[in-house]
Amino acid sequence: MSGKEHLLPDRYPSVFVCNHGFIYGPVSGVAYLPVDFRPWIHDVMLDPALAERELRKSLRFILRIFGDRLGGKMLHSLTRLVCRTLNSFDPVPVVRGASRNLMNTFRTSLEALMDGDNILIFPEKPRELATNIDPDAEYDPYNLRSFYTGFAHIGRMYFDATGKNLLFYPLYSDKKRRRFMIGKPVEYDSSLDPRESRKRLSACLQERIEEMSRP
Repeated sequence: MSGKEHLLPDRYPSVFVCNHGFIYGPVSGVAYLPVDFRPWIHDVMLDPALAERELRKSLRFILRIFGDRLGGKMLHSLTRLVCRTLNSFDPVPVVRGASRNLMNTFRTSLEALMDGDNILIFPEKPRELATNIDPDAEYDPYNLRSFYTGFAHIGRMYFDATGKNLLFYPLYSDKKRRRFMIGKPVEYDSSLDPRESRKRLSACLQERIEEMSRP
């Protein structure tokens, strides 16, 4: 793990923004991020029954290698472990779809920040929505995809509630090189139009994470 010197504890709570890299990003964040935090987690991954169906889509190779019976048992056990671990971090559930559900995520996040909790977010778009991925290229789950910008709205909500600008830290989890890096924080700019501030913050974080991803 590198970049610990960039952390500014006197400016906590803060938001930490990490690449996903399939499941490696969340696992690395949990294992190596040296601060207490509450992660944004897709609500499907917090329910064992729903999570198992989701993991089956991504881990079909387990069934191919070990067969439906043994592979199914392995997936079942893995799902239980993953859900139990994720729920132990008091996650902020992210419900995709309706804007009302997304606002619940933001409100819960603001409450957590007001309680002094840091937030960990994985804002990459799905492959089919990412604007920086060639749809005809060979699939690589560890390629960094373009970010949603909406997550940066937390900065505006926190400023409206406290009059303070949040710091957003770029994180990069590198499975291929076994690295976890913390970059210099980016401060939310409350002087800008909220939409412009979201766009700039998201773009700056993505740029810094892309720089961290280079050899």
